[in-house]
Amino acid sequence: MRDWKDISKTASQSHPGGVVMLESPHFPVEGLPEGSVRFYHPDMSMEVEGPEISPKEIRKFLWSNRMSRPVTRDRAFVETFYNEEDDISSLKVGTITADAVIERIKS
Repeated sequence: MRDWKDISKTASQSHPGGVVMLESPHFPVEGLPEGSVRFYHPDMSMEVEGPEISPKEIRKFLWSNRMSRPVTRDRAFVETFYNEEDDISSLKVGTITADAVIERIKS
């Protein structure tokens, strides 16, 4: 069972630019094997106004999407971004996969 509270707190604290693995929120993403790439699921994102995303907003989003395939994968992650020009913070859900898989998807 995933600890949604820990995941959302870790993601909020590492915002912007933080990457948090849903299966293991404190796993350092830099430790992924060579050839690993991030694939972002186009329909799995949220945006909020301002430079911060609260843990509660992240937790609410993840909880409402907890049964969706992108979130249930063991290699799922969330990454946060901040667009200073528009003053919008966003969170995207993705999956860590191999570079070769992305090439096949693009073909």
